[in-house]
Amino acid sequence: MSSPFDATSPVAVARPGWLSDLIGALRQNSLLLALVALWLMVANSMSAVSGRPYRVLDNGAEIYAVFFSICVACFAVVFCIWIFHTAIIRKISIQTREFWRLIFTELLSHERLFLALPILAVWPALTNSFSLMKSLIPVFHPFSLDMFLHDTDRMLHFGRDPWALLQPLLGHPLITFLIDRLYALWLFVVYFAVLLQITSTRDPRLRLHFLLSST
Repeated sequence: MSSPFDATSPVAVARPGWLSDLIGALRQNSLLLALVALWLMVANSMSAVSGRPYRVLDNGAEIYAVFFSICVACFAVVFCIWIFHTAIIRKISIQTREFWRLIFTELLSHERLFLALPILAVWPALTNSFSLMKSLIPVFHPFSLDMFLHDTDRMLHFGRDPWALLQPLLGHPLITFLIDRLYALWLFVVYFAVLLQITSTRDPRLRLHFLLSST
């Protein structure tokens, strides 16, 4: 007769597979999740000490809505690239069952989704913790080196401000607009690279190193 604590009992065997996968994903991402929690506590503590009312997730709905939009845009790009690679390089027609099977066994595999879910759930909190802490820097330490850096900059450029030297070349509305768009594109590239690693199952060690450096 099996006891309730027997690993071979029907209760243990009948545990839902998704629950096991979720527990495994939480365990695999435990270090990253702990660091995010630390960032969250430190950012909120700094805000409280400074006397400001802001907290990391005060605008949680808006933060997650923006993050979700970025995820959808990145997935659309990845999906288009994957379709091209599968159809052109691997010669698997989009009209075949094999093509659609690969969508759920490679691109949207069970392992990939469960691995990514915990980090996707906390990443907006991490980025907003960083933003909050960055905004609090002048509260704890004013920007006392600004004038020194400004004077050093002028000295390195022979007594002129760098922006004044570049103004004849870049001081046009169209060029300013293009630079602004390129900056926005760079932000998309950064998020794209982060999301690729969050959902990567190829090299767990490399994934961990990349995401730890991003926190």
